[in-house]
Amino acid sequence: MKNPSGKTLPQQGGIEHSLLDAVLQAFRDVLEQGSAAKGLPDSLEQNEQFQELLSYLAELQNFAMALSNGDLSQTLHVKGKVAGSLKNLQANLRHLSWKAKMIAQGDLSQRVDFMGEFSNAFNSMVASLDEMHRELRESEQFNTAVINNSPIGISVRSRTGQLLFANEAWKKIWAIPEADVLADKKRNRSDLVFDARDEYLQPHHKELRQVYEHGGHLHLPELHTIHPRPGAAEWISQHFYAIQDEYGRVDRVVVLTEDITKRKKVENAEHEQRVLAESLRDIAAALNSTLDVEHVLDILLANVGRVVPHDTASIMMLEEKEKVYVVRERGYAERGLKEKISASYFDVSGMPYLKKMLESAQPVLVPDTSRDGEWGARTIAQVSSYAGVPIVQKGEVRGFINLGSETAGFFTPAHLERLRAFADQAAIAIENARLYEQSQGHARQMTSLYQIGLSITSKLDRSQIFHALYTQIQQVLAPNVFYIAIYTKATHIIEHPLFYDSGELRNVPPRDIRKVPGLTGEVILSRKTIYINDALNPGSVKNHQVVHIGGKSSRTYVGVPMIMRDHVVGVLSIQSYETNAFSAEQVRLLETIAAQAAVAVENSILFDQARQEIKQRRSAQRSQQKVNKEMQERIKQIEKLEAELREQAIRDVLTGLFNRRYLQETLEREIARAIRRKQPVGIIMMDIDLFKVVNDTYGHKAGDLVLQALGDLLKTNLRAEDIICRYGGEEFVVVMPGASIETAQERAEFIRHEFEAMHIPFENHEIRATLSLGLAAYPLHAIGGEEVLIRADRALYHSKQTGRNRLTVYHDNIRMPLPKF
Repeated sequence: MKNPSGKTLPQQGGIEHSLLDAVLQAFRDVLEQGSAAKGLPDSLEQNEQFQELLSYLAELQNFAMALSNGDLSQTLHVKGKVAGSLKNLQANLRHLSWKAKMIAQGDLSQRVDFMGEFSNAFNSMVASLDEMHRELRESEQFNTAVINNSPIGISVRSRTGQLLFANEAWKKIWAIPEADVLADKKRNRSDLVFDARDEYLQPHHKELRQVYEHGGHLHLPELHTIHPRPGAAEWISQHFYAIQDEYGRVDRVVVLTEDITKRKKVENAEHEQRVLAESLRDIAAALNSTLDVEHVLDILLANVGRVVPHDTASIMMLEEKEKVYVVRERGYAERGLKEKISASYFDVSGMPYLKKMLESAQPVLVPDTSRDGEWGARTIAQVSSYAGVPIVQKGEVRGFINLGSETAGFFTPAHLERLRAFADQAAIAIENARLYEQSQGHARQMTSLYQIGLSITSKLDRSQIFHALYTQIQQVLAPNVFYIAIYTKATHIIEHPLFYDSGELRNVPPRDIRKVPGLTGEVILSRKTIYINDALNPGSVKNHQVVHIGGKSSRTYVGVPMIMRDHVVGVLSIQSYETNAFSAEQVRLLETIAAQAAVAVENSILFDQARQEIKQRRSAQRSQQKVNKEMQERIKQIEKLEAELREQAIRDVLTGLFNRRYLQETLEREIARAIRRKQPVGIIMMDIDLFKVVNDTYGHKAGDLVLQALGDLLKTNLRAEDIICRYGGEEFVVVMPGASIETAQERAEFIRHEFEAMHIPFENHEIRATLSLGLAAYPLHAIGGEEVLIRADRALYHSKQTGRNRLTVYHDNIRMPLPKF
C-alpha cells in the first residue's frame, strides 16, 4: 500500500479490523474537521510514514479551505496530483480575481476560457454587463445631449445656491461667458444667498428658501430681470425643483429657466395695439356721430395720451402758407403757457421742425432737445423730448400734432408710428368738415338750378326769362357783372338784351363780331367756355381781345356759350372785380345754367316769331276779307303751332322727353289718380355718371349724343303709360303709374344694364357711360308726389356716394353725402 506521495506504507500482516477503523477515523478527522487524529493506536502514533500521510492530508485540507474562503495567498508545499490540481485551481482563481478586478474597473472586454461551464457563465455575465454598460453610456450621452441642446435653461445648484451644472441654453439666457460659469462653480457658499444677477428673485426670497431648505417645487411664471447683461433675457419663467437624499434632506435644486422676452414683447405690443385700436375706435365713433371738428379734435387729444404718454400736446392748423395757429392743446395751462400758445399765429419759418414737416410731409423726432442744435429758443414750450407728425390731406400738409415730454430721450420711433394714426384721424375730421360744407354748397346749387329751371321754363317772354336768370345767378354766384348776349348767325350781330354792372342795368349797343369780336365773339366762334382769372394781366390782354365798355374794369371773366341744336344762340357771362373769383365748380354750374337758358331762349324766339306771325296774319285778315277762308286755314295752322309751342314748352328739345315743368304739372295728378285707384306709383331718378368727363373729353356735342341715346333707350324700353322726363342736365326721372316696387326695380336694373352695354359712336370714338339710379314709391316710402321724388333723389345720391353705376331703393338709413370743403 502506498501513500499519496508514492511511499509504501509498512506491511504489518494481519492488521486487525479495529486498526483499520482507527486509520479511517483518523482520515475523517483530518479531512472533515481539519483537526489532528485522536485516540490512535500507539502503532499508528509512532509510525512516521502514517503521520506524514496525515500531515499531507491536513495541508491539502487547509489549502482547500483557504481557497474556499477566498484566500488565494496560501502556499501549498506538498506535491502530487491532488496538490497540483489545487495549485492549478488557486492559479485559476487568482486569474479570475484579476479579471473581476479589471471588470470592476470598467474593462468589460475581459473573458475566461479555462474553467469549462463556469467560464461560459462568467463570460455570458460579463457580456451582459458590457451590453448594459454600453446602453447606459448611450443613454447618458443622449440625456446629456438633450440637456445641452434644450432651449430651456437647465442648471443645478447646491442647497446653498452654489452652481453645480449649467447647460448651454442657461448660459445663453444669462449671456454669461464660460469663465464666469467656472468661477461660479468654484465659489463656496455657506448659506443660501443671492448675488447681483439674482436681484430679480429678492421678492420671492422666502418662497425660495422654503424650497432650498425643506424641498418642494416653486413656479415663477413671469420675472423681469433687473439690469441684465447685454444680450441677456429681459423676461424669464423659472421652475425650482428640490432633489432630496435618502434621509429627506435637500441635496440639490434643479432650476429650469425659459426666456419669455419675445412673448412678453409680443404681449406688450398687442396690448399697445389694443389700446391704439380702442382709441382710434373712439375717435371713429366721434367722427361718425358729429361733424363738429373741434369736438372730434378734443376726443383725439384725450386718446393720444392713452397710447403715447406726454406732458404737453397741441394741434396746429395752417392758416396761410407759413402761418399756423393752435386749435387744441393739453398740458400748457398747468405750465403757465396757455396764453402764450393761444395768443396768435406762429411763423413756421421760425420753428425749424414745423418747417421740416411742412416741406417733407414726414414726422419729426427729437429724443433729446438739449443735444439738438436746431432746437431753438423760439419754440412754444421748452421740452426735453419732442415728437411731431404732420396732418396730411390729399398730399398737402394741413396742420401738425405736437407732443412734448419733460424727460429727455422719452419719445421713440414707435411713438411716431402710433401718432401717425391720430394724424390720419385728424385729417379725416377736417376732410369731413370740408365735405359737409361742399355738400351744403352743392345742395344750394341744386336748389338754384331747380329754381332757374322752373323760372325760365315757365315763361315764354324773353325779358322775363332773362331777368329770372339774373336774379337766380346773382343769388348763387354773386357776380359784379352779368350779361346775356344773343347771337344772330345770319348777320353775325350780337345784342345784349340784359347787361348788369354792379346791380345797374346798362345799355350796350349791338356789334358785328366779324369786326369787333371781343371776348363774347371769341366764346361764340370757339363754342367753348372761356375763363380768365385776371383780365388785366398782360398775358391775358395779349391772348384775348378784351373790349371795355366803360365803368370799372373786371378782373375775372367767365363766358359760356348757349348752344341749341348745334347752333350757338348766345353767351352767358359773369365777371368779378377780383382775380380768381370763381371756382371750377362754379364755372360748371354756369355751364349747366347756360344749357337750360339755351332751351328757354330758343323757345322764346319761337314764341316771339309765332306771336308776330299771328299778329301779321290777323292784320291781313282784317284788310283782306276776300281771302277770309284762306286766312282761317292759316289761323288754324298758327293755332296748331301754338299747341306745338306749348308742347315744346313741356318737352326737352334735345331728347324729345318731357321736361321738369311737365313733371311738376303731372306728378301730383298721377298720385291723386293712384289714390283713387288704390295703385302704387314708382319713381326712378337717374343720373349719368361722370357726364362732365364726357363733355370735357369729347365736347358738348358728344355729351348731347349721350343724352339722346339715354332718352331713346328710355322711350324704347318703358311702358306707354310711363312718364319720362329730362329733369335737368344729365338727370332723368321716370314716373311709373301702377308699377309695384319690384316691377320698378326690375325695369330700373334693366335700363342700367342696357345703358352700360351701349357703345355710342362719335367721330372716331365709341363713348360708354354708366347710370346711378335711385328708386322710391308711393305709398311705400311717402304719400306725396314731391316727397316720393325727394326720396328717390336721396337714393340716387346714395348710389353716387357708394360707387356709382348702381341702383338704390330708398330706405330710412340713407344719409346725404358727407360735406366737403
